[in-house]
Amino acid sequence: MISSEGGIFLLTVAAIYLSFFLFREIFPEKLEKHGLSFDGLAIILRTKKLNHFIEHVGKKYSKIWKIYATLGIPLGIILAIYGIYVMHLNALLLLKGAPGAAPTQPLIPGVTIGLDALPYFALAILITFVPHELSHGFVLTAEDLPIESSGILLFLVIPGGFVEPVEEVFE
Repeated sequence: MISSEGGIFLLTVAAIYLSFFLFREIFPEKLEKHGLSFDGLAIILRTKKLNHFIEHVGKKYSKIWKIYATLGIPLGIILAIYGIYVMHLNALLLLKGAPGAAPTQPLIPGVTIGLDALPYFALAILITFVPHELSHGFVLTAEDLPIESSGILLFLVIPGGFVEPVEEVFE
């Protein structure tokens, strides 16, 4: 059940989306000028301002970033398998009614967590996304792959980040 606070938050998000969509229809060139675009229900903000920094760090420490990426592949696979195992184990414990089981749910501000947690949620997202996405960029440049842009996005109420390589290199 959504609280009244959550309902107001979701209505605010809907109003922001509606405003952006209307603005896009009326002034599309203004949004593009500032790097704002839409892809389905995602609002995307792209920038090239970080490209120089990412390329500098990626090339300067390329040996470290290549080792990091090489170690990250098997480690990522192992952690994914472990994560799936833990989720399944928890689901089985929930089905059995075991006292140690904890239900899982996505953290959606205003829906599954209160808006009072929003600053902490935003800080956690920032602490997680920034190094993660910068790592993608550093590894790209360490492997001599050019960066198109980097940015943030919002898919409904779910935030995201990205570093976008130049697609033509992969063709």
